[in-house]
Amino acid sequence: RAEFKSEEFYAVILLSAKQCSIDEVERAKVQKLFPENKVFMDRFPCDDFEESITYTNVNADFAFIAVYAGKTIEEARMLVEEYELSAKFSGANIRKMQVVLVYS
Repeated sequence: RAEFKSEEFYAVILLSAKQCSIDEVERAKVQKLFPENKVFMDRFPCDDFEESITYTNVNADFAFIAVYAGKTIEEARMLVEEYELSAKFSGANIRKMQVVLVYS
């Protein structure tokens, strides 16, 4: 299958769970905590669309909610500190990743 990869960026994985168990309602609640940053989740194996989105540097066996943290590790660390993410989300961790658009 053909695919397109975005530029690399940093994100903070906030929550992870069993595949397909996180829904848009939960993502939208988390988005309210980050008015300046995009909150996203992986639904690749859950949705049957002609084009699907997945991410690099994540465990394909789990779903996640993450927040965009910038183009540098320093920006990502500042986001973690500013929002005290380690205290609010146990297991929050920084990842360097890319968006992957997969064409059927």
